[in-house]
Amino acid sequence: MGFDKDIHHRQTIRLRNYDYSQPGMYFVTICTRNRQPLLGDIVDQKMTLNAAGIMVASTWCDMPKHYPGFNLGEFVVMPNHFHGLVQFSEHVGAIHELPLHKPSRRQMGLAKLMGRFKMVSAKAINQLHNSSGESVWQRNYFEHIIRSENVYLKAAEYIQTNPQRWTEDTYHV
Repeated sequence: MGFDKDIHHRQTIRLRNYDYSQPGMYFVTICTRNRQPLLGDIVDQKMTLNAAGIMVASTWCDMPKHYPGFNLGEFVVMPNHFHGLVQFSEHVGAIHELPLHKPSRRQMGLAKLMGRFKMVSAKAINQLHNSSGESVWQRNYFEHIIRSENVYLKAAEYIQTNPQRWTEDTYHV
């Protein structure tokens, strides 16, 4: 069955009328399915990646090879989520945000990037665990548009210090 807005009641979390293909920086967060701690542990306020967490970090670091004009900023893999700063330094040829049921949404640079990241990392984790098609990530992702240097600095500090604040983290389970 396809998407039916009257049945599924799915709302977009994207900023209406914002062109996600334009040059800019974003703070992104994705969570593991059911916030399961699949990616490692916090030991002495430092993140210790397991094999799945290493695959997530490796996949993230590999993304610029597939997306010209995309640059990595600060990022952290946590036990059950991932935070990263992403920057598009050039226009990626996408369109303005449209409702979710429109197929052209897939052309948006950020959505395309995050979709590939989730797909490639999930496939690697499933191969590691000898499982076929298990859902690794929760549906969708959270993003915040970075609009000033001050916001960038706060986001970068948040990412860098996330392991030290793990017990107070909203994602801590």
